[in-house]
Amino acid sequence: MAFDVVSKQMSDAPTFEEELIARGESIMGSDPKTAISQIYSAHNSLAFKALRSGDDAAFRSHAIEMIRIVVGGFIDHGVPVHPEKQIPLLFVASAIGELELTLQLAEIDPDVTHSHTFDIALDGALRSAILGVDLPVRRYKPTKSEESLFSAIFSIRTPPFIADGSNSYWRSTRNRRYSLTLFQERDLFTEGLNQIKKWAEQGGSSNA
Repeated sequence: MAFDVVSKQMSDAPTFEEELIARGESIMGSDPKTAISQIYSAHNSLAFKALRSGDDAAFRSHAIEMIRIVVGGFIDHGVPVHPEKQIPLLFVASAIGELELTLQLAEIDPDVTHSHTFDIALDGALRSAILGVDLPVRRYKPTKSEESLFSAIFSIRTPPFIADGSNSYWRSTRNRRYSLTLFQERDLFTEGLNQIKKWAEQGGSSNA
């Protein structure tokens, strides 16, 4: 009986992610930057767990919340968005087919202070492909694997579309650069670019 009571109490206890979300929500008014970071981290953790367990519905749900909290943080509280966060979220948003969220996120001018040149260049190229406009793209000399990703992105607007370029990049970096992230578990680069290409063909970019 005592064991049953303890088990019930443990099952009723909030998870780490639930505590993080609750803590973030409680300080949103006083410290939105920290609040958004905590809520984002919680949903990112849950999305990662969902991918590993094969729960696509849960992954999609938490991925959407990740994107919404970042976009909302910028619009409602002026919390800056850096390329290091904008890039993966753009790939995730497009991979799950969320056109409106993808466009909202792509329209945010990122804070590139302290960002690596690779991230700045990739951010400009990806946002240009999504929005269908010529945004400034930082000059950068990519590695061979990075070049395959850039080529795939640029080919969205300058056919033929190099569909396997992003997959080549993913296969060569997933277990090193993207270890223990959503991108280690799933090729969201290729899924995202395939969807962006489809939107472009359907006139789904913001300048259509």
